[in-house]
Amino acid sequence: MDDNGALPLRQRSCVRPARAAEVAALRALVAAVDASTPYLPREPGEWPAWCDGPDPAASLARFQARPNGCVLVAVEGGTLIGWLGATGGQQPVTRGSVTVALGVAADRRGRGIGTALLTTARRWAEGAGVRRLDLTVVADNRAAAALYRRLGYEDEGTLRRSARVNGAWQDEHVLALLLDTAGPRCPPLSPPPRPGPLAAARQAIIRPAGDGIFHAEAGGMVLGTAILTRNTLARERHDAGLRLNVRRDAGGHGLGRRLLAAAEDWARDNGLERLTARILAHDPHARRFAATAGFAEEVLCRSAVMLDGCVADAVVLGRLL
Repeated sequence: MDDNGALPLRQRSCVRPARAAEVAALRALVAAVDASTPYLPREPGEWPAWCDGPDPAASLARFQARPNGCVLVAVEGGTLIGWLGATGGQQPVTRGSVTVALGVAADRRGRGIGTALLTTARRWAEGAGVRRLDLTVVADNRAAAALYRRLGYEDEGTLRRSARVNGAWQDEHVLALLLDTAGPRCPPLSPPPRPGPLAAARQAIIRPAGDGIFHAEAGGMVLGTAILTRNTLARERHDAGLRLNVRRDAGGHGLGRRLLAAAEDWARDNGLERLTARILAHDPHARRFAATAGFAEEVLCRSAVMLDGCVADAVVLGRLL
């Protein structure tokens, strides 16, 4: 890598950080790559967050200023021929976990450009203190999966029916490259009291508090919430992320099951066919609840969370409706 952060590919070619001034060419490349393969999640008119919005150049500049995000481009003879976006978690506990996506121009594939992009991304991540890089790959995209595994990415699980490609369901594999596993592991969480001491929980009602948001309320208190966030990309709009929480002192009164039932009714009414949730691997109570509610543990994300100086794995759950 030279003093400008560029990794040479071959004569007159390099990988370097993307520049806001070239966002139009970068968007043209993204659109061309998306149109040339069924394996990327976007439809025409959909863009990565780092070049979206009314001012794509400003979006890219803001993204490049983030400590745990970057966009790289492969350049040959002044022409952009490949891109890679690395997006880090926005919460303090997940900032060390970065998700990667990349694309290479159709007439430049098979020439080591993907390898160069991923190699540069790893060097950036190591310098930025990133703990892990992860990515998803459609199950049918065996060539890409082979490249990732060759570069050290390891399989962590499979998301079932997480994408619809050309009208057909597709599973997606999750692969990750661990860069830093140092630190003590989080011990198992202690179970909450059963039933919780908050007597008002027995009289709680479940009511909608917004589009895809439900509260368990009693005595003017919110004792639990269920929040659904529908995926925005066309190929993933059948899926919604689910966050469900009940106060520890209100547990054991069936509020979690009632909130989940309300969330599932809303999902079906809105044409959704899958729910995705994420829990801590060292929370045995949450894992038992998910299993009894019909969620499958699809992916184990190793070292994905940092809690009070301790390293924790995360479990991605999926429920097909």
